[in-house]
Formats: sequence, structure tokens, C-alpha cells
Amino acid sequence: MKDSKTEAKTKSFDTVATFREIKNKISKETYGMNIDDFKKYLNKKSNAFQTQQKALSAKSSLLCVLAPTAPNVSQK
Repeated sequence: MKDSKTEAKTKSFDTVATFREIKNKISKETYGMNIDDFKKYLNKKSNAFQTQQKALSAKSSLLCVLAPTAPNVSQK
């Protein structure tokens, strides 16, 4: 009989590992930068992220417009 408290749980997403990878990537990309270069780096990444989010938002809005709507189901 298995004890549910001791059973190993598998994670589909490991937050700690993901953030470590991101932190290490940023550390490698910014190593040796002075403060002005670092600010430029942050602005570049921020602008790229905002552009990506706008594109996703536009795509989502377009899908909502083009997707067929479900018929209204009356509740009894």
C-alpha cells in the first residue's frame, strides 16, 4: 500500500530551475557592462517584450473576432 504523503510528486514546470536559467542567461549577457550599457540592455529587452505582447494581444483580439460564437444556451 502506498502512502500518499511519501509519494514523489512530479512537476511539469520547475519554477526555481527556470528562474535560475533566466538569471544565469542575464548574468552572462550583462557581464562587464557599465551602468549605461546595462540601462540600454534593459530598455532593449523591455521594448522587445512590449512589442511581443502587443503582437500577441492583436492576434488574440483577431481570433476573438474571427472565431464563431457559441449559441446562447438558455438556463432552465
